Amino acid sequence: MKKQDMNLLESYQKISKIRANRDATGRIYVMIFVGTLLIASAYWLVLFIENSNLKQNIKTIQDYLNSPQIVERSNEADQLNEDVTKLDAILNELKSAQDVFALQPTFSSSAVNLIVAERPGTVRMNSISYSGDAIIFDVSGTRVYSVSDYVMRLRRSNAFQEVQYSGYTLTDGIYNSSITIILKGGQ
Repeated sequence: MKKQDMNLLESYQKISKIRANRDATGRIYVMIFVGTLLIASAYWLVLFIENSNLKQNIKTIQDYLNSPQIVERSNEADQLNEDVTKLDAILNELKSAQDVFALQPTFSSSAVNLIVAERPGTVRMNSISYSGDAIIFDVSGTRVYSVSDYVMRLRRSNAFQEVQYSGYTLTDGIYNSSITIILKGGQ
């Protein structure tokens, strides 16, 4: 048997339910769109306010930095930095020159004291002179080996860079000679 009576209410409820579902889905999309738009607008508004504050702060700082007193002090600081750089360069040159001077031989009383202390009694000093890094003195000895012994003593002291001796000349039984001592640097 066929069902002959129609239930219009049931059909109407089904159609209403379908329409309600469609409307609810549309409303959800509208709500998502409106919510996104509100969040984006709020974020934009916050960024706009912060940007405005930053521009105001930048303007305040620029006004401060461009004030005549600050510009003058900045120029003074730049000049002082330049002066410090120049002084550092001068200091480095002075240190370099000091290092060079420290390596140059210098004449001191300790060198003369050593020369006198090592002299045997048979050797007499006739003259002594100083030239640059060398001490030149003329000696005379009463024995043939006196001057050469004296030169050996000076060499063994290791106080000088070099002790030069080229021999002697015999005049009236006296052995005359010239000794050149090259000073070490840094003495």
